Amino acid sequence: MKKFTAPFIALLVIACDEPGFDFAVIGDLPYGAEGVAKLPSVIADMNAAQLEWVLHIGDIKSGGALCADSLLESRYLAFQEIDHPFVFVPGDNEWTDCHRASNGSYDPNERLTFLRDLFYPMPGVTGGRVPMEVEAQSDQPEFSRFVEHQRWVRDGVVFITLHLVGSRNGSLGFEARTDSHDAEVVEREQAMLSWLREGFEFARRINSPGVMVAVHANPYFENPFPPTGVPTPDSLRIGFEPFLEAIENETRAFQRPVLMIHGDTHYFRVDKPLYNSDTRRRLENFTRLETFGAPDFHWINVHVDASDPQVFGISEKLIRENVEGYRD
Repeated sequence: MKKFTAPFIALLVIACDEPGFDFAVIGDLPYGAEGVAKLPSVIADMNAAQLEWVLHIGDIKSGGALCADSLLESRYLAFQEIDHPFVFVPGDNEWTDCHRASNGSYDPNERLTFLRDLFYPMPGVTGGRVPMEVEAQSDQPEFSRFVEHQRWVRDGVVFITLHLVGSRNGSLGFEARTDSHDAEVVEREQAMLSWLREGFEFARRINSPGVMVAVHANPYFENPFPPTGVPTPDSLRIGFEPFLEAIENETRAFQRPVLMIHGDTHYFRVDKPLYNSDTRRRLENFTRLETFGAPDFHWINVHVDASDPQVFGISEKLIRENVEGYRD
């Protein structure tokens, strides 16, 4: 297995003869029997497309399903049917919420270790039938656990994955919670913020035309300054404040297009929810994409063109047989 260090990051830059390329985004699926039944049609549709990779932004099962080895393994095997490189960002349903009785009363930290071993058997290499090499934060001794923090470059555009999950980034209390669970949150947050800042620093150094950041959680950008309407409760942002501060600062410093992709709240949308906390003005170079989630079983196509001032173009891909009320 090849390890990448900073001098070798240039090896991750892939040449492209045609203008632009495409990748797929899915997340919050499959849920329940319906999701398992409909997942093959989603995978088949993506397999038929010209894609560079498929990105899953987490939650590979419902919040009430067992976190058993066999279920997680079945999901891993299902995604290995993808003909493109498969990039996975962990969600809360597959580890941090596994303390729930309906999930089997597992220890979340133990489930996280199992999940990392299962979905990242070769750090620095994605899943899928045709894996691709990426840079993993686990190459850094101080962050050796964080195989899920990945980075790669295509046509000068920088792509970053971060482990930010729902349930207040894994900080919600539960009866069996111990100091080790609190320590995990602190360690992961430190690693995540370091990887985010390092990624943007690298993007500025190579004069990148754009940056994509992929996480699982909806961090509730709508506070504290929506232009209209009622702000979401402050409590929804607990656990996400350090990330929100960091992504704002990096977006302001970068000044070029930033696309952040997440799931968690199962609401397909493309908008610009991030504000400059000093000027109270919208940061126009920041775009949020939230992908489809159960019970909507579809995928999103992201077209990347480094020569386009906006860099990222987004289109929904509806699977006909998965559309509500579909009749052949």
